[in-house]
Amino acid sequence: MKQFKDIHNRQIRLTIERRQHIETTPVTEKYLCVVVKILVSDLFIITAYFTDTIKRGKIVWEKK
Repeated sequence: MKQFKDIHNRQIRLTIERRQHIETTPVTEKYLCVVVKILVSDLFIITAYFTDTIKRGKIVWEKK
């Protein structure tokens, strides 16, 4: 299992199964949306998907 830090310096877990799900999706010129579940102090990626447009909602990070 891998761990990453988010923009707020919190540790987020990524299981092997979720990583394989992300890596097996064909990619072209798209955005990657990552959904993180927060349970008290345990943060983990529950899914991720590619999209051709930014959906409505709060953008929490943009690559500069």
